[in-house]
Amino acid sequence: MVVFVTGKPDSGKSKIAEDRAVQMAEGDLYYLATMKICDEEGKRRVEKHRLQRAGKGFVTIECLYEIRQVIGRLRSPAKSTVLLECIPNLVANEMFENPDRSFPTADGVEAFLEPLYKEICGMAKEIGNLVIVSAEYDAVSTKGEKATDAETAIYLSAISAMNRRLTDLADEVVRT
Repeated sequence: MVVFVTGKPDSGKSKIAEDRAVQMAEGDLYYLATMKICDEEGKRRVEKHRLQRAGKGFVTIECLYEIRQVIGRLRSPAKSTVLLECIPNLVANEMFENPDRSFPTADGVEAFLEPLYKEICGMAKEIGNLVIVSAEYDAVSTKGEKATDAETAIYLSAISAMNRRLTDLADEVVRT
């Protein structure tokens, strides 16, 4: 089963996704962390999430990109529940961190996302349950300012495009 949890930043998506993953779990429970920690704010967010899921039975696996490789680290994929946190981080990592990828043009966003979407679909087929967390942004940056530079606009467009694809893939969609 695939559950897609999305909504505005800081709307409780992670807690909802964690609780849903715990409810669904019949075997091992994994938290696939995709955030690259770059600053103090990032450290605080990671610690907040660690405390939030403490005692729930998650095994944390960190992977910035090429997430399908994680399947080989699961004890029993078909019986596992994986919480993938989160799509905006994963898209950013593919755009800025993956040495095998180049930043897309505005016209190339869909083609750029295709390999990542295929990875997620492949994971969904191989594991018992996949809970995916994302966020929804408009033309406003995460700091509340208008996204005027082309790079930010392309990044936000990529998140929106991936969210549409994941909404179609999911068996259940939760919006916060």
